[in-house]
Amino acid sequence: MTVLFIGLVTHSRTGFPHSSAADGLMAQLACALDLLGISTATHVEDRDLAIGMPDLAEDALVDSQRHLLQVQRDWASYCLRGGTKLLLQQWVGEMRGSIEPATASSARRLLNIELAHLELMSASLSAGAEFTLIIEDDADCSDVGGLARDLHELLTQSCTPFMSHVSTSFSPAELGVEGLVDSAERNWSNGGKEFRLKRPVTNTVCATVYRRDFLVNLHKRWCAESLVPVIPVDWRLNTLLMQMHAERLLPEGYSSLVYPSPIIQRSLHS
Repeated sequence: MTVLFIGLVTHSRTGFPHSSAADGLMAQLACALDLLGISTATHVEDRDLAIGMPDLAEDALVDSQRHLLQVQRDWASYCLRGGTKLLLQQWVGEMRGSIEPATASSARRLLNIELAHLELMSASLSAGAEFTLIIEDDADCSDVGGLARDLHELLTQSCTPFMSHVSTSFSPAELGVEGLVDSAERNWSNGGKEFRLKRPVTNTVCATVYRRDFLVNLHKRWCAESLVPVIPVDWRLNTLLMQMHAERLLPEGYSSLVYPSPIIQRSLHS
């Protein structure tokens, strides 16, 4: 039985073509985990999945921008309460690109990324994997062996997280989610720590581990969502996390983030 499914989100014009090569992170990590006794399966999603969809009209672009701003306001309330809420809302607009998507071509790019994540989730569920690691093609790691050992411990401990972010994209302080950070679960080989979160949030989706029971429900809800308004995939995931938390549909266990993580998001940390 597959313990870990590793899916790679990429495309034909990526600036990181090495990611899908035999010596890319996905292939290296799968090999290192196999040596540790973790059965893995890998899959590359590089298709233009939005090719048959019409371009968004101007009014749909405006609706998408407005929808994203509302999601960001809701997320600010979800993360913090009190006087710091407005400051977080202002930061959100500056840091995360509040006008996305600005053009029809950027909307198509966002759709392709979202559809790629969904396709990889579907493939993992079909494979029967206990855990799923989805990485984007700008993910990089200087010590794959150490990462493999850390993931081995994460996946085989008695209480596993239902979702864990394992890339260094933004720090908790940069995200403004220090109030959601709880206890440190354990140290990682690169010197980072796995922090338990009081409520799940995303730290981008450059490298995220999902537990199967959570992924089943998340994928079902996600597939029921309309793709329009178009918003970035991490904000779509945040929307679903807020809904599942409010409806008490999160599984047993906890969500976590590793910071600093052994996986670096190269598009943010060149």
